[in-house]
Amino acid sequence: MHTNVSVGRQPTPGTDEQPPMFTSETIVTGDAVRTMNREVGKKTANRSGIAIMTVLLLMSDAVLAAGNGIAGYILMALAVPLALLPWFWIAHRNGNACEKSGFIGQVQHFTFHQDCFEEHSAQSEYRIRYDELNHALEGKYAFYFSICIGKTFIIGKENTELNAFLREHVTRRRNAASKGLLTLLVVSMTLTTVFTNIEYNKPDDAIAGMGDFDDAYVIRSWVNALYCLVALLWLVVVVCGVISMIRKNKKNNRKLAERIILNGVACIIAMVLVLAIGGTTFVYFLNVPDQFRNENGTYTVKVPSGSGTKDLLYTSAGPFYLRYLRPMTDSEDTDPNISEEEWEAVRNAENQTMHNDLESDDSS
Repeated sequence: MHTNVSVGRQPTPGTDEQPPMFTSETIVTGDAVRTMNREVGKKTANRSGIAIMTVLLLMSDAVLAAGNGIAGYILMALAVPLALLPWFWIAHRNGNACEKSGFIGQVQHFTFHQDCFEEHSAQSEYRIRYDELNHALEGKYAFYFSICIGKTFIIGKENTELNAFLREHVTRRRNAASKGLLTLLVVSMTLTTVFTNIEYNKPDDAIAGMGDFDDAYVIRSWVNALYCLVALLWLVVVVCGVISMIRKNKKNNRKLAERIILNGVACIIAMVLVLAIGGTTFVYFLNVPDQFRNENGTYTVKVPSGSGTKDLLYTSAGPFYLRYLRPMTDSEDTDPNISEEEWEAVRNAENQTMHNDLESDDSS
């Protein structure tokens, strides 16, 4: 790419506006196009890769929840390599970028004003406000100002004053909401994967001597609170994603009918996701048993039963779980040194005594 840049003080031909602040001339080469595709494609590749990874990890969570451990771990193992596919696509597209590009060899003349810039070449002529740009990125060797898919202007970085001026608009164009959305997506994806696997990969319940897996161990309250945080993060991600899509459709200068259809589809998908996430979270927390820490360090867990709730005694089993000890006679029955067999023996003895007393009363 060959670029000539100068500070201009002459009015733009054909306009009555103030003289341009800068002028620039760019001769587009094949190397410049390949560099542009690589640097501009980073953002798309990163977003696409994270989306692929997120979908696969959520699928692995669902498969693990259904009890198919092997398939769940296979999906989890494929998440990272498949997330790299967008990068391979960019590399393949770069291989024949010169042949498919329609503006190789063009000489593009730019004039930069305070609130807009103009481009003139043999094939095109544009006048664009900076706030109307679809993307404004700074690469290693050039700035890339995009007005729509497939139309990006390459502006060299040979002039430091022009670079400072363009960098100001690049900074303005950085979308804090998009960065926040990406951060929330990564955090929620990680939390969802980690803590769902915590729930479905509990310690071996054989040491508890019980057949009921759910009674052998329960998740600690703080982990359940993180499930709620994950759900809220996903709701924020969905809402921000829809808003971003609607704004992007508006800036792409699409036709009204096309914008209405795309925005409608985005809103429908968002509503389905919000209802699915909210409904799943609500059902999950309906089935979470209440936990209370006793003075001696044990935990009373109120588990739903056919007759209402029953109190069970648990002890700590690490940072994520509570391990089952035995049933409880009342809220004061918190001695962890009494085993389930001893507790049942005492209950059986009491029941036998009551039975004998009833028989004695009947005889009398």
